Amino acid sequence: MKNKRAIIALPVLLLLMTVNAYAQNTKALIGKWFFEDFGGTICILEFTQTQVTFYPLEDDEDDIETESYQADNTTITIDGETMRYTIQNGNVLTLSFSDDDKVTGKRVQANATVLTGKYQLVNDVGFIEMLEFLDQSTVRLHMEVLGKKARPTYQYKINGNRVIISDPKDSMILEIIGDIIIKGNTFGGIGDDSVFVKK
Repeated sequence: MKNKRAIIALPVLLLLMTVNAYAQNTKALIGKWFFEDFGGTICILEFTQTQVTFYPLEDDEDDIETESYQADNTTITIDGETMRYTIQNGNVLTLSFSDDDKVTGKRVQANATVLTGKYQLVNDVGFIEMLEFLDQSTVRLHMEVLGKKARPTYQYKINGNRVIISDPKDSMILEIIGDIIIKGNTFGGIGDDSVFVKK
């Protein structure tokens, strides 16, 4: 009798383990992921339980797209295209397409309240090459203007999802996309946004 129970219990246990693995893996997708090169675009992919939204960081907000998706523990299907995925250490997402191309993204923690370390310019827009947050109120800008390098320091404060960098005469407001991404206009309102990524 005990053997019969064990034989019946084993398939049920395997089924539960499979369902649980499915739930954990697909649940691990939920959140925001930053891709420095997603088909030539710097972007965020945000997964909810049933939808994925594509946010290009350099383009107009009109380019934001939302699609329904389906996933199991190894593949994602979006708009009829199926790709394989793996998540490493909970914070690195690799998508593999049918043509053997791969893209890798990092998990973005929203609602960052502290900025530390160096954020490198990744899209070659603007004179500021790097933002280096020295402490909770001082940032150093790494710039090259007309062939000359400069490293001035300024005061900054965080207000919601914005970082405000200021000196006595002026201020620059950048958007905090997450703990690893900052973007905004560094030309005083002229031109496209600079995108900075934590290194």
